[in-house]
Amino acid sequence: MTRRFSALSPSGEPRGGLVIEGDLVGRAPFGPVEVALRWGLPLLLAFALLVAWAQDRVEAQVEADTTELFSAAEFDTTLLQFSVDHRDVTVKGTLLDGATRDDVAVLLQGQGDIPIQVARVDASESLPDSLGAISVTVQAEGTQVVITGNIPSQDHRDSLIEAASLSGNQIVDQLTVSGLEPESSSADADIARLARLLPLLGEGVTTASLALGPDGRVVGVVDTVDSTYAAPLIAAAESGVRIRAPQPVGQLDVQLTYDGDTLILTGAVLTPDHRTQLEASAANAVGRENVVNNLEVLNLAPAIIAPGAKITAFGDALALISDMNQADAWLTDTDMTVNGEIVGDTAADRLDEIVQRGAFAGLRPGGVVTVVPPEPGLQEQIDALQSAFTLLQQEVRENVIFELGSADLTDGAKVALIPIIEAMREHPDPVVEVGGHTDDQASEEFNATLSQERADAVRLFLTEGGIDPVRLVAVGYGESLPIADNSTAEGRVQNRRVEFIAQESF
Repeated sequence: MTRRFSALSPSGEPRGGLVIEGDLVGRAPFGPVEVALRWGLPLLLAFALLVAWAQDRVEAQVEADTTELFSAAEFDTTLLQFSVDHRDVTVKGTLLDGATRDDVAVLLQGQGDIPIQVARVDASESLPDSLGAISVTVQAEGTQVVITGNIPSQDHRDSLIEAASLSGNQIVDQLTVSGLEPESSSADADIARLARLLPLLGEGVTTASLALGPDGRVVGVVDTVDSTYAAPLIAAAESGVRIRAPQPVGQLDVQLTYDGDTLILTGAVLTPDHRTQLEASAANAVGRENVVNNLEVLNLAPAIIAPGAKITAFGDALALISDMNQADAWLTDTDMTVNGEIVGDTAADRLDEIVQRGAFAGLRPGGVVTVVPPEPGLQEQIDALQSAFTLLQQEVRENVIFELGSADLTDGAKVALIPIIEAMREHPDPVVEVGGHTDDQASEEFNATLSQERADAVRLFLTEGGIDPVRLVAVGYGESLPIADNSTAEGRVQNRRVEFIAQESF
């Protein structure tokens, strides 16, 4: 924002109209507190970090120099530990070869070139009549067993190596025999408890880490491939040894067969819920009375992630079984396969969508499904059958005729009726009325009876040709529905006829 200011004279009047345009920007100089906060704290932090770094360097150097000092003085440092706090040195552990705490104190105090301020000696002195301590570790992996540590006698060593050799593995012997009297009176029994496990570290064991310490306890962990190999180890091990085996797992293996009537489920699922879910999907598709559920429940942990999602995907596919004429399907941990014959493109598209959707559940889709056109509906069949009757009408009228006063079919009439049988077989659902007709050359009562007999004769011939009798009804119309002039011989011949009408029901 721009503001206008005028320079004023001492009396407060503007000077010569001088105008200054601009932003007034300014700030007070730093005060002492702000200077301290801005610069003092970072410098203090940097100094503290520098002091800590220097202290770590000093402690590391003191520890290294002290270790070198003891080694140069021919001390056995294998059981000694040096800890440094600032410039205070503490020596812990066990002194061997007759060394005493006084020897350590003299050694530390006499070294002025090492910046030691306070020296503490907490190490225990070895006894003149030293005893042999037992310290054994066993590491097994693959086909190799490595045994390291210290044991009192060669017999102890031989017993461990011999026991490990029974496992069939390659043995790496890194044991040291002290030759000293065993520190523990139970040394033989302690060695035997460890040796009892070693022959079992062969087939079925993936890794093992065991230790036998001075307290005589065998501790560690053994991993096996399954519970079969874990069982003998559990029987032989003590409470300090953990025997681990992976939890048994199960795999999905579901097969489905459908012949158009009965749906059969076989194979294995992991839980009762899986079995119930698939049976419900099948029952919804084809009716519970048409489902045979032979699925076995393993009651095992899954070998895969989210088996329930795979069961759901397969159940969705089952919902379309009713649209299939026949089907075979499989579900495994990794694949969903559907083979068969499905009716109509719409159902086929839905099935393809469901199978592809199974990919989101980790299933590879597969199989071959043939799409067949849907069966025509009843009305479509009625229309098609009636069209066939219309096309055959002329031939039927010319050949399915009767002698005056007769209901007997001639050979020519029978030949003409064969296409009627074929048309009804092609369209199996509609029912058909067979209508018998006469001319007017007799009484109405006689003609009604005669037309019924003629219709019955045709119906009988059709049933003998394989048409279900329930699909046929014979009706005699007598002379009531002429199609030609009864006053002429030609007209009366045409009126003595049989007609067919396709319909939904009687």
